[in-house]
Amino acid sequence: MMNKVLLVDDDPNILAAFRRQARKGYGRDTAESGAQGLELMAQSGPYAVIVSDMRMPEMDGIAFLAEVRRRSPETVRIMLTGNADLQTCIDSVNQGYIFRFLTKPCDPETMNQALEAGIQQYRLVCAEKELTHGTVAGCIRTLTDILSIVSPGSFGQATRIRQYVRHMAAQISSQHIWEYEMAATLCQIGCVALPREILGRIAAGRPLTPEQHNLLANHPTIGCQLLAEIPRLKLVALIVEKQKKPPKEVILPYENMSEEEIVNLGAQLLRVALDLDVLLNRGEPFIKALATLHAQYGNDHPLVDALMSFERDSADKVVVQVKAAELTANMAAATDIMDFHGKKLVAKGQRLTPPMIFYLQSCLHAREVAEPFLVEILSEFQ
Repeated sequence: MMNKVLLVDDDPNILAAFRRQARKGYGRDTAESGAQGLELMAQSGPYAVIVSDMRMPEMDGIAFLAEVRRRSPETVRIMLTGNADLQTCIDSVNQGYIFRFLTKPCDPETMNQALEAGIQQYRLVCAEKELTHGTVAGCIRTLTDILSIVSPGSFGQATRIRQYVRHMAAQISSQHIWEYEMAATLCQIGCVALPREILGRIAAGRPLTPEQHNLLANHPTIGCQLLAEIPRLKLVALIVEKQKKPPKEVILPYENMSEEEIVNLGAQLLRVALDLDVLLNRGEPFIKALATLHAQYGNDHPLVDALMSFERDSADKVVVQVKAAELTANMAAATDIMDFHGKKLVAKGQRLTPPMIFYLQSCLHAREVAEPFLVEILSEFQ
């Protein structure tokens, strides 16, 4: 509901008047304290607009609206007080980011106008957020689809890295799992700019020349440049750039981390995940790979310790053979899918996206690949 409003005031008469006089069409709730207001937010929110009295016992309006902003940044906040002094106004704006400042007594028409303006502001903020979210999601899908076709091996590696990073971030109770998952998903995106010869050598497991190694080492910087202009991906871009050279000092998550600390921890997560993936691809058993990481990072490294509970092979994995026409987006390649010329089309473990499915079907039509395909059925959470 886009027009729910909440009034918080310790005066029962003002709450009763608000319920009588507020215009119809609003979802109207009231609370007699800041604590009760926060409970209502948890139980009945989100609210488009929250109006709070300034002078209340235990939690005043400034503290309450600041907490409202932390819990629900989109909610429009209005301060109502009989103490219209300058310092109160300054504190209200600076600490609670107030949309409007109303003084008591506030006539019904002024209150209703403020509520209508607040609801319109809330709708604008939500519309912008939805547009931004859709833009970001679309950009990420496009970039990963391009990577999956240009360099299936790089995309398959990024898919594995994402699983390791997500597990580690959850184990250490990070509040920035979204940023870290996105960084892992896009950590190889810079490879789209590499020459085909380098990608071909990587896919075939052939050694690179020193010059090619130097070009490959630049892919995190290229990835950062590709991501930096996409909304909401500033921190993700910086994490991608630092994936190979994170700070050595261990960072553990806590509330209100600085952007630099968020980026550094994300880079450390990527570095550990990348090192694990290299060891596993060399054929090392999972436990032995962890022992190698402990020797490299130290026996009490929290990120390596977080991997101890990672279940690499799920007990409920379902692997089946399907024809090209039966491929769907809830499948991943159970083995490398190669064409008749030895070119890797899809890497083992790579999730099948709609463009990749179309690509495989096109290759089948051109008689460059044979069906059936061996695929893993993914759960809805993967």
